[in-house]
Amino acid sequence: MFDRIGKERGWGGVTMDRFLFQNGPNGAYLVGDVEEVANKIVTHSMSLGGLSRFQFQIENELLTHEQIMNSIEMIGLEVKPRVLEILNDN
Repeated sequence: MFDRIGKERGWGGVTMDRFLFQNGPNGAYLVGDVEEVANKIVTHSMSLGGLSRFQFQIENELLTHEQIMNSIEMIGLEVKPRVLEILNDN
């Protein structure tokens, strides 16, 4: 899908290198365990001068509703408190 849309809009196609960059420490994708996701949010926040909000978009046709709901629950119960803890330590 991204390749098709990219061609229509003049973007380059999705490559493994681009995916790995977005999944890495300076990329946009928040993938990983609680600590990895929290650290990436803090890194982005500090790079942008501090954030008061962070918005998540969770979509994947391969994920079940239960998996998506579990991710949302983890964000609220584990990731957010860890982000606040890291920020308070800095």
